Amino acid sequence: MTRANEQFYMPTPAPDHQWVILHNPADYESLVDPAHRSGKGPLIAHTSSAGGDGVAHYADFPWLGSWALVLRPRALTVLRNCLADATLIPLSLDGDQAHVLCPAEIDAVDEHRSVIRRIPGSPDIIYFLRLALDPSRVGDADVFRLPHRGSGTYVSQRFVDAVGNGGLVGLLFDPVGGPELRLVR
Repeated sequence: MTRANEQFYMPTPAPDHQWVILHNPADYESLVDPAHRSGKGPLIAHTSSAGGDGVAHYADFPWLGSWALVLRPRALTVLRNCLADATLIPLSLDGDQAHVLCPAEIDAVDEHRSVIRRIPGSPDIIYFLRLALDPSRVGDADVFRLPHRGSGTYVSQRFVDAVGNGGLVGLLFDPVGGPELRLVR
């Protein structure tokens, strides 16, 4: 697969769709580094509206955060071919089965085309003013995150197309380096 000019996207929550609240606050940290997760059972969570005060629409991807996407069974089935390098952590969501997707880390930042804010006197990244990804460093991965703490999830065009073709709901896709959001229904 050649990716010379491939567009990548950062998933964001669709308005008025479900959000996820983990019951144990310590579980949030374990999702940043799944290797340090204690316990073998599923994480426990419930859904809520974004503000906690309204009715939220059903989502195949109820929103937990950009660093760890939640997939209901239908999303997992549709995207199975896009998840080869990701870790899936079982999640009991409102008593039903779901999974938290913790993507593989890939250092795909094109530092020459990106504008990066770093911690003064350190190589550590605070955030990107402009992010450019190098498709040749992504390889065949369809979902990944960058190796700095707090990195969001990035997905390929193939992932976005699978979501749209599968009729999955609950995510928008923000093109990396682009200002427009694209709704996938």
